[in-house]
Amino acid sequence: MSDVRRRVLLVEGRDDQHILKNLFGQCDISCYVPRDNEHDTYDGEDILIIVKYGTEAVLEDFKVRVKIGDFASLGVIVDADDKLERRWASWRDSVSKETYPAIPIMPDPAGTVVERDDKAKIGIWIMPHNTIQDIQGMLEDFAKSIISPQDTLWKRAKDCVDQIPTSERLFSDIHLSKVYIHTWLAWQKKPGRPLGEAVSSNYLDSNSPYAQDLMNWARRLFAFAP
Repeated sequence: MSDVRRRVLLVEGRDDQHILKNLFGQCDISCYVPRDNEHDTYDGEDILIIVKYGTEAVLEDFKVRVKIGDFASLGVIVDADDKLERRWASWRDSVSKETYPAIPIMPDPAGTVVERDDKAKIGIWIMPHNTIQDIQGMLEDFAKSIISPQDTLWKRAKDCVDQIPTSERLFSDIHLSKVYIHTWLAWQKKPGRPLGEAVSSNYLDSNSPYAQDLMNWARRLFAFAP
């Protein structure tokens, strides 16, 4: 088994998987997305991005992999929500049980990476920007933070959504960022593209500071050169 094959990143959904694949690709970080029926035993030199469908599923799979220890680097990317403090504590406990050094009480704003000489590196990134105060942070919040400041449609999309009377809204407030971003995507040159393709189509800016923060975390965790 190749050491580089064991660069594993666990994410919550297909949108996460594909936006990360395209962001990584534009920043010269190689990754591999397995097909639906493909087992996660890819033996190339890429980060293997695996979908586990939901924060709880990601963290449970992470705990199992840490216990087995069959990887060179293992990362997870999860959404912030109202259970984040409990989940962070659970993550810290699972890592501490495997005798890693002291885990920070709060997430590192630059993305948490933990390592020791005789064990693999592990890391966690909390969407959008690693703050426990972002109780409703999700992939779409990260995506809107990497829209170019010169974009003129973003404000129009937000204003359009905000004008919908509360009594007529069929979506919940927690999904407001999803509504904003998909309204904005509907107004692009090729309307309605998924978030991952929004990166490859340059609707989202992979060179933005927030995107580069995430890429720098990935480089630290998975040992890719800047």
